[in-house]
Amino acid sequence: MSSDGKPPSVGEIKVKSAIPKNRQEKLKWNGWGYKSTAFDISDDLQSAHFVGEGVYSRIDNCRYPMHGESLPQFLPFAEKNLGLRRPGEIVKPRPSFSDSELPQTRATKG
Repeated sequence: MSSDGKPPSVGEIKVKSAIPKNRQEKLKWNGWGYKSTAFDISDDLQSAHFVGEGVYSRIDNCRYPMHGESLPQFLPFAEKNLGLRRPGEIVKPRPSFSDSELPQTRATKG
């Protein structure tokens, strides 16, 4: 209701996004988890550890207490329960490119 007790007109209704833009900036490109967190797999695909960056704790300057912890059972768990197969099936995310790094389009006028 408006201050005069009447319902708002269509032109007066403002709808905000259901997802805050700040959250969208923090999410990974595929929407699964936050950009500052990851399970880092070694190059030989034999070990993993948790990476959780961000200055949130005054004690250790890290958002997550388990940042940097080795997870010796993570890969066997992922193989057994998630169907992960090694080697060669772990795909690292593509790097992000800024607009200046992308080639110019060569579209022709039609």
